Amino acid sequence: MRWLLLWLVSASLFAQSGPGSVTFDAVKAQAEQFDGLEQKLEVYRANADAVAQWPVHDQGKYYFEVGFLAGEMQDYPVSDSALNNAISLLESIDVTATLVHAYIERSYFTYVKTNDIEQYCPDRATALAYARELNDPETLVKALTQRAFCLNRADNFQQGLALLDEAITIAQREQLSEQRSAMIYNATANIYRKVQVHLQAYDYLQRALDEWSKVDDRSDMFNMRHNLVGEAIALGWFDKAQTHVDALYALAERSPDHEDFTFFAHFNAGRLALAQQDYAVAVRVLENALTLANTTNEKYFVNFANILLAEAFARQGDLHLAGLQVKQFSSLDSQLQTSTLKAQAIAAAAEGDVQQTLQHMFALYDLSQRQLSAFVENETLLRVAEHDTRVAGFEKQILEQKLAISELELARQKDQQFISQLTVATVALLLLVAFAVIVWLNKTRQRLKHKAQTDELTGIANRRHMIEQGEKLLNHAIVNGQPLSVLLFDLDDFKSINDRYGHLSGDKVLKAVASRVHYALRADDLFGRIGGEEFLVILPATPHSAACDIAERITTAVSDGKIHTDEQDLSVTISTGLCSLTGREESLTTLMKRADDALYQAKSTGKNRVVRWDADTSPVTGGTP
Repeated sequence: MRWLLLWLVSASLFAQSGPGSVTFDAVKAQAEQFDGLEQKLEVYRANADAVAQWPVHDQGKYYFEVGFLAGEMQDYPVSDSALNNAISLLESIDVTATLVHAYIERSYFTYVKTNDIEQYCPDRATALAYARELNDPETLVKALTQRAFCLNRADNFQQGLALLDEAITIAQREQLSEQRSAMIYNATANIYRKVQVHLQAYDYLQRALDEWSKVDDRSDMFNMRHNLVGEAIALGWFDKAQTHVDALYALAERSPDHEDFTFFAHFNAGRLALAQQDYAVAVRVLENALTLANTTNEKYFVNFANILLAEAFARQGDLHLAGLQVKQFSSLDSQLQTSTLKAQAIAAAAEGDVQQTLQHMFALYDLSQRQLSAFVENETLLRVAEHDTRVAGFEKQILEQKLAISELELARQKDQQFISQLTVATVALLLLVAFAVIVWLNKTRQRLKHKAQTDELTGIANRRHMIEQGEKLLNHAIVNGQPLSVLLFDLDDFKSINDRYGHLSGDKVLKAVASRVHYALRADDLFGRIGGEEFLVILPATPHSAACDIAERITTAVSDGKIHTDEQDLSVTISTGLCSLTGREESLTTLMKRADDALYQAKSTGKNRVVRWDADTSPVTGGTP
């Protein structure tokens, strides 16, 4: 019946217009009568003989429609040929919106095939240059947004934000559609995600998801959920990541026409299980994903799934299977440079070649050091990380307020070097621990040093390390005349959790709270557990007012969402005491005593709040429970 209907449509078109007089507008109108991509494309193909008789502009629009539909159906050879024809024809006449869209769509399909920014981004630069020649706000906003996706490195992301700033201004003035705001949210999230500013990336991805959910755009909804899983994992929000994984499976079940949805649902379930160290589940779902590899043209993620599965085997202790699996990984993908070194280390370990394993591990460390140094040394990136820029009023009126990034100068080059050294050392330690199961190279001295500085349960600093480093930070602040603040907090009613659900559940709560607070703090803040359910945070170069904001932020981070244990999903709150440096004569012990007095006041006035110690008045309550 479908093919009969297509034949009747074509016959009707020729009956109305006559052979040789069919117009592009008539063909497009007939194609729009169908919902399916395949039916639309067949209408265009059925009228291919008439194209040569049309004006050049209509020929270009015809090939654009064919290229777009073929690309959406993942028939990339046909799509490439048609879009190339469209661009060649349209560039021979005046610049039009169709020409801009042809470059953008060709770029998108190149992205799907290669995931290589060097291959798909030149078309977006050309599209933006042409769009600036047109008086078409909708087209210009789309071109600005698409180009911003390409500017997401530490050395050029300011240019990307400037393009989004321009897009917001135009969209606000012209009152463009919700989908345009969703694209700007997505592009903003992409920039933050690439430069590892994960809190803002998650926030903007969620905003984009909300906008696309209003119009039930399943493809874009799925893509946002896919990216949200990665950001939630980076932030340690495993419960939220699981929620997004569940939603991916639900979308796949509701959308059988999107063949690769199930592959990506398995892929994301696998990387979440790997992050949670549930290696048996990771192996199972990643194997399920790879059985569906032929359903997607995004070979980048198929390649990524292979190295994740090899890593899961290795972490299980099965180096034989890890070695076999890593052979399925293609090291030619420039977007997977870190994974390539990891694959080489796994392969060498599987063959028992300790020397080669070491060489690949050190190469991985060197790569991470270069990337992290570039990240830390970029002043603007640090400014963005310090300021959570909000697009106020975006939900109330589409794109009402311009996207802005406030700049914050670094105090001293010496401080910057300290941050870089501390961060690089931490990453080096984590890399060594991550590869311990493969290379067995942790020396006794390194293990003892790490154990002496780290709280065994939560993985953050222990009391001894906090006191030693805290004294150094305090002396540095006094000598240089800089501010410094101390937060002391503990869990409200923690004893009742242990009594009711057992110490194992209590331990899980402590670990979850430590993880949430860690991701709510800045890179140079010092955070550790000093006993039981009591934690200490030392905030260098932080005056009293800024410390109050940070204290409120970690209080919210802990209480936002339940903590999952084997016994129960628990709501947890903390009470916090805050004290800031007031004179040269003070010691860390004095500051901690004042913070403890403020903490006691917080407990006695209702809990789940922040109380700040004031030198003139006594502890002052801040925040509301």
